[in-house]
Amino acid sequence: MDSLFRADGEHSKLLPKVITDLELLIDRKEL
Repeated sequence: MDSLFRADGEHSKLLPKVITDLELLIDRKEL
């Protein structure tokens, strides 16, 4: 777990992608 949180560089790149994917899923459910 620690190693995941220590990779701040990759984390900051992954997080926006996950959020975008979640937003896309929510948009599809609302349609």
